[in-house]
Amino acid sequence: MEHDDAENFFSELEKMYDDVVKFRSFAFFHIVKDGKRIQLGGLLYIIKGMMVFEDFEKQQTLFGFIGGNKKKSYEKFKVTESLDDLEKYTITSAKTAEQFLTGKISRKQVHPSTLLDTWFGKRIFHIAFSNGDDWFMELMDHKEFTKVLSEYLEDVS
Repeated sequence: MEHDDAENFFSELEKMYDDVVKFRSFAFFHIVKDGKRIQLGGLLYIIKGMMVFEDFEKQQTLFGFIGGNKKKSYEKFKVTESLDDLEKYTITSAKTAEQFLTGKISRKQVHPSTLLDTWFGKRIFHIAFSNGDDWFMELMDHKEFTKVLSEYLEDVS
């Protein structure tokens, strides 16, 4: 998604929901849904008390035409959770996220990353919802995301 397209997208969202987008970032999203592992790049945003991730169709590049790659059919992916259902969030290691996503550990075993994990590895956000859903995300703007979630949790406490 181009910068102007993204700005237009968020402007339309704010009109539609009559609210401001509280947070937005490009994200790599990892989830297990209906027994299927899903890994996508897309936009994560928070608006009107909802956390939303959605992907967008990738644009065909010149190199795609040269290589003769057939375009795969695109299926839109969008998932929404109410922030009222936010149970907890933590930054964990890529290894811990992988263990959870492959069924090797449970939600209770997902632990915060260590200082070494933070320095030498990816910061993966684990978002746990009261309905049992677990989102794992790599974000571009992890500091602002932490701030927004902390403020939200303080407001509901």
